[in-house]
Amino acid sequence: MKITFIALLALCFCLPVVGADIKPGTQTAQELKVKIGTKEASVHYWIFLPKSYDKKKSLPLMLFLHGAGERGDNLNQVKKWGPPKRVSEKVDFPFVVISPQCPKNKRWDVAQLHSLVTHVATTHKIDRSRMYCTGLSMGGYGTWAMIAKYPKLFAAAVPICGGGDPATAKKIIGIPIWAFHGGADRVVPPTRSQAMIDAIHKANGQNAKLTIYPGVNHNSWTRTYSNEKVYEWMLSHAQVKPANPTKGKQAPRPIRELLKRPKDNPKVGF
Repeated sequence: MKITFIALLALCFCLPVVGADIKPGTQTAQELKVKIGTKEASVHYWIFLPKSYDKKKSLPLMLFLHGAGERGDNLNQVKKWGPPKRVSEKVDFPFVVISPQCPKNKRWDVAQLHSLVTHVATTHKIDRSRMYCTGLSMGGYGTWAMIAKYPKLFAAAVPICGGGDPATAKKIIGIPIWAFHGGADRVVPPTRSQAMIDAIHKANGQNAKLTIYPGVNHNSWTRTYSNEKVYEWMLSHAQVKPANPTKGKQAPRPIRELLKRPKDNPKVGF
């Protein structure tokens, strides 16, 4: 399938290239050509469409950012952890999930990620009031960076074992944030997450919280992404005014409808 969609927004040019057909209930590899200013790049990513996707009802969107260990040019590495791993077994996962891959020796480029989110939200049936960002380790840093740069894009964020710039706290006080970290993390100390939450609270933000797993080292993401309550929490948040509102309004779908098995929830301490 070849798509001829071209978007020009804030000096950003996006052009999808030939990719496999995207079928509901599956995760498909795609490539997006982006040009930001004078820089051109290819963003390789997985996109998952829930089995219920029918182009009629708008569905929530989740942007997942992997860690440093999954960088490179082997897109299968991205499915090692988190939502892109989860959807291989859960075809009714209630989000459209986009999971890009960061090139080797690079860090997340938030402008490129913004172009990707905008492209998918434009070319698919997405509830723009329910777009979420999450990531682990380097992706946790990327999550903090994304919401600081684009504070009106996402309805909520879940950064895991990452960190950000406390100076950006005032920009993100309106975003519901649930951060996670291992209390014994020797790669990224939990003080990095704590510093962000403290800065948000100091700026009078009331929507940020942090869960620390006592005795857990760097891998705090397996326990987090296995917890259905995390996804239920995400879906409980929707923007009052969508980032890119379209003509007409659609009532958000009930959380219990989106999460068909809410009782299968491993408990996470908080």
